[in-house]
Amino acid sequence: MLYNRERLHSLMDRFDLEAIVAGTPENIFYLSGFTSGSQGAYKDGNSQSFVVYPRAPDETPGLLTGGGEAGYAALEEVWLPEVHMFGRARKPHIDDPSRLGPEEKRVLSIQGATPMGRGPEDALAQLIKAKGLGRAQVGFDHLGMTMKTYDTVRSLLPDAKMYPASNFMRYVRMIKVPAEIQRLKESAAMNDRALTVLLKHARPGISEGELIGIYRSEVRKAGGQVYWNHFSASRGGNMPPLKDRILRKGDVVRMDMGCSLCGYNADTCR
Repeated sequence: MLYNRERLHSLMDRFDLEAIVAGTPENIFYLSGFTSGSQGAYKDGNSQSFVVYPRAPDETPGLLTGGGEAGYAALEEVWLPEVHMFGRARKPHIDDPSRLGPEEKRVLSIQGATPMGRGPEDALAQLIKAKGLGRAQVGFDHLGMTMKTYDTVRSLLPDAKMYPASNFMRYVRMIKVPAEIQRLKESAAMNDRALTVLLKHARPGISEGELIGIYRSEVRKAGGQVYWNHFSASRGGNMPPLKDRILRKGDVVRMDMGCSLCGYNADTCR
């Protein structure tokens, strides 16, 4: 569990929020360990996921996602035990469940439950009501949901007070717990190693595209994800690499590389 629970609760009390609904991938990951397989790739409303996090100690947080995400929600790194689906019911039949691994058994458990709703809006409203928050003051991570979702949920919860809270979550996450700091260190170290390998191959006659390919390969071998590559040989500023541009003797090379490992980012410039 990575999130700063004491800070989150203290700030919820300060701003009089009875619950938080996370909607951006980074805040969902922060509160649950869950990473969607589709939210970043598909931008339509049915690819949304949420974490409903109540402040009350007798209510547990719950993850809500689409039915096709059960495999991702069942992974060991997802620490929230309460997972709900929306969409059509999916109840696969397995002749011999004893042969399944723990993640596969959890998939069956998740898919065996009745979906909270047909779509993300009615399912989210239903989950909020199930947590006793139908009349509560709720902060919404609004940058992680469509306007349709936000407005529809508002109409389905006429007695709730909804507030935009993406900046609130950013404020919560400013103070890291030791496990987060360790992940930041590991991500920065991975980025530095990948850049070092790139530099070992930098020589006249090699292309910028080949060097970027080496960097990307090193990050991926370490289990990371590449976000951006700024690379310029004798060009100023943050320039994209020119894949066919060949390095020449005397070139001054500037690089600014961004990547992430286990959900935490690194940004290194040389």
